[in-house]
Amino acid sequence: MSDLPVISVIVNCYNGEKFLNKSIKSIINQSFKKFEIIFWNNKSSDNSLKIVKKFKDKRIRIFNSKFHTNISIARNKAIKKSRGKFICFLDVDDYWHKDKLKHQIKYFKSKEIGCAFTNFWYLKKIRNNEIIKKVNLKFEEGLTSKIIKNYQIVLSTLMVRKVLIKNVYYLFDERYHIISDFDFVLKLSLVTKFYHVNKHLTYRTWHGENESIKKRENAVWEMEDWLRKNANNFVNYQNEIIFLKNRIFYDKLNFLIKKKKFIKACVVFLKININFKLNYLINIFLWFFNQFILGKPKNDHS
Repeated sequence: MSDLPVISVIVNCYNGEKFLNKSIKSIINQSFKKFEIIFWNNKSSDNSLKIVKKFKDKRIRIFNSKFHTNISIARNKAIKKSRGKFICFLDVDDYWHKDKLKHQIKYFKSKEIGCAFTNFWYLKKIRNNEIIKKVNLKFEEGLTSKIIKNYQIVLSTLMVRKVLIKNVYYLFDERYHIISDFDFVLKLSLVTKFYHVNKHLTYRTWHGENESIKKRENAVWEMEDWLRKNANNFVNYQNEIIFLKNRIFYDKLNFLIKKKKFIKACVVFLKININFKLNYLINIFLWFFNQFILGKPKNDHS
């Protein structure tokens, strides 16, 4: 039993050859050594499998999916292969500070703590330039409230007690691909305490091919579906649910206007509450001012 890992690091990979070497190295080089890597190859068609096999480390356990699935199904299958008492996740295009696991694990001495997450560095690569900035998470409100209104916890920063997610309910909801981490973290926030490790120990990379960027519109439809199915379960957070509904309307409005579906856009606009209407009109004015008065086009990825 003493040979079992303390931490299982879930690495789900689908065609991640550009980033995989750096990501895996950042795990292997951790100062805390009692971990395993569950490498779930989600039917990649590039060199991802060849790259990970080059690492001659017995802590890496490779599993190959027979079929390509959405990320929720892949994560759940990987979790079921894990042997550690704690679960961490690392997306292949992210990587860690060498002391990430060491800093997090110590806070679980308190049995009240079920999850811990960190601040992160945000790396944005545009052509040959790299922009880096610190992201400091702040939680003046309660955690559940904050997650509903503005989900900011990056899954690659998270460490979870495995005992909390053995129940099927607390696994990733396999109906969702983009917002499944939001749902996963939100459910956990209702049943356990989270510890915010106020250190920047994770590096999150924006490269233009991120699923959350490429499929931003899908995320809106998934969130709308999630609201229909789950809003009534959060009776103590009705203000937050209303805020989220309005934000979804706001995003839908943007997508419909871009597609020139103006009649549908008008219907959505009427459903948004007055504060969101005003904010939307102010943003339109600022965009117009920058575009045509100052001559500074707005960057869609800012």
